[in-house]
Amino acid sequence: MLKVNHSGKVYITPRLKATHTDFEQVHSNEDNQPSNSYVQSYNAICRATGETHTITILDTSCSFYKKDPNLASTLFIQEMLYLTSRFREKIKIEYSEFYENMIVLVTKRHEVLSQAVSKHPKDQFDVAKLIEGIATDLNYIQTKAETLNFTIQLNNISRFAYSNEYFLINWASGAEHDLIDKTESMCAQNFEDLRRLQIAKQIFELGLLSLQLMDVDSQEWQDLGNIKSSSIYNAALEAIMKNVESKNQSPQIQSILRKMLQKTPETRGTFCDLIMQLNNKVTDEIPLSLKEMLLLESQVKSQIICIMSVFFIIPLEII
Repeated sequence: MLKVNHSGKVYITPRLKATHTDFEQVHSNEDNQPSNSYVQSYNAICRATGETHTITILDTSCSFYKKDPNLASTLFIQEMLYLTSRFREKIKIEYSEFYENMIVLVTKRHEVLSQAVSKHPKDQFDVAKLIEGIATDLNYIQTKAETLNFTIQLNNISRFAYSNEYFLINWASGAEHDLIDKTESMCAQNFEDLRRLQIAKQIFELGLLSLQLMDVDSQEWQDLGNIKSSSIYNAALEAIMKNVESKNQSPQIQSILRKMLQKTPETRGTFCDLIMQLNNKVTDEIPLSLKEMLLLESQVKSQIICIMSVFFIIPLEII
């Protein structure tokens, strides 16, 4: 059985039909669909275990792929390898495959936050885990894929079912919002200044999204970034923080959010700062989870070998 939510090409390979059943196409609400979405996603039941899996397939019929198939394929492979490195136990390598130019990644079930917020009570979302997970992803992307610039929204964040493990999805949306024009004429200092502003913007957006998941009234925060007066801004931020406190958030989260939502970008800190504060680390100590992200190259190498055994398409030169 296949339940399709939109009219378009359906990507179900013969092998997937043999290993899974009850396919249901997964999409965000139409108005919230990322304009650069480059995948087709399905939930399906594994015939062998009865477990629900999420199947993510590079969409070779989408406009982003047709415009630049090499970039689309590269981003999908990078996203796939990163996810494999961060959540090794969640990836179903044995069901992933390459078939007629389609790259297929099978994982344990996960859901996009734009869907999850309409299905689950707001108190089921762990804001601390959200901030830590997305900050970890963005720190890696800024370090290793610095041309990508994500706008932090519900439709490009997902979480695994029955857990509070959050991660960025749809890396093509980061290619769409490129604030940094890294040309030969741009000096290194200018590039670094722009990158710092980009990080500060993403931290602010992540703070606003956290307020949304806490069910803080959107009228209190949706225009916060447009306030010019510092005194008015600070008064608005104080009102927001009182609302956060009323949501029974810990003093730690209140302190972190206050810093993330500062008017001056330079005072918002970095992704490393957020992760260290969440892990109660001293300022000169990097938590284990972040160390692992900074050492992903060695982890990715071992995963490439596993994935190559399935796909037979990734050249060793990329290692």
